[in-house]
Amino acid sequence: MWRILSSVCITMLCMQRNRAIFQQEVTTVEQNVQECWTTGLRQLQAVGKRELRIPDTILH
Repeated sequence: MWRILSSVCITMLCMQRNRAIFQQEVTTVEQNVQECWTTGLRQLQAVGKRELRIPDTILH
């Protein structure tokens, strides 16, 4: 789980940096944190759904 969240957050920070530099987007720390959490949770849900479709990972 931490590996997923850390890679998502690093990616989000790069995207936020690029928007700030190239599009002059101004955001707050709270907006950036919320974006990281929202994206991270979305990714975790996607991984969970994928794992449910794999018979070997289903707990009985």
